[in-house]
Amino acid sequence: MGKPSELTYHYAEYLIRQQAAQRGWRTPITSLYAIG
Repeated sequence: MGKPSELTYHYAEYLIRQQAAQRGWRTPITSLYAIG
């Protein structure tokens, strides 16, 4: 298969930011590690 595309990473970032907002996190997420 191969590595995910850049679009996949942007979508993942969008989902993480959305979840952080729903939880009321005020500090921005500056690092995100994807392991799989």
